[in-house]
Amino acid sequence: MENPPALPSPEPEPETEVSQAPPRRLLRLRCAVQHYEWGQRGAASLVARLADHNNPDPARPYAELWMGTHPSGPSSLVDDGSLLRDWLARNHDALGPAVAARWGGDLPFLFKVLSVAKALSIQAHPDKKLAEVLHALRPSTYKDENHKPEMAIAITEFRALCGFAGIE
Repeated sequence: MENPPALPSPEPEPETEVSQAPPRRLLRLRCAVQHYEWGQRGAASLVARLADHNNPDPARPYAELWMGTHPSGPSSLVDDGSLLRDWLARNHDALGPAVAARWGGDLPFLFKVLSVAKALSIQAHPDKKLAEVLHALRPSTYKDENHKPEMAIAITEFRALCGFAGIE
């Protein structure tokens, strides 16, 4: 029995430039908790558990966990307590040059985890132009000038009303 022919040697890979950027690390965040009436109460709430509340108040609703730079509930770094917004402003490379140039130390989104016990109210958000006008007129009510496009990803079973028919 003859030996099979030897396979040709693979072509050497071209040399690539190795980045000398410092290694990235995950930042542990302390995130804001919103205590809306519709939230799960006490330890039953995923929000309370994610927020690392070791002894959540069993009577208190823990509705939303906010991860971001929103002025009404900014995240901070666990390590030193500094605001995520300030850290991002000092570390532009974390978001990339295009995002940093446009948003500075702010994130262009607010990531939320919801823990729902009761039906939520209908959410209606202005578009970008109207949000800018409302923020200029009533900044205490409209905390920022951004529109609020939303996306929901369910991690447990839920029911939602999607899309509404016109009156006609």
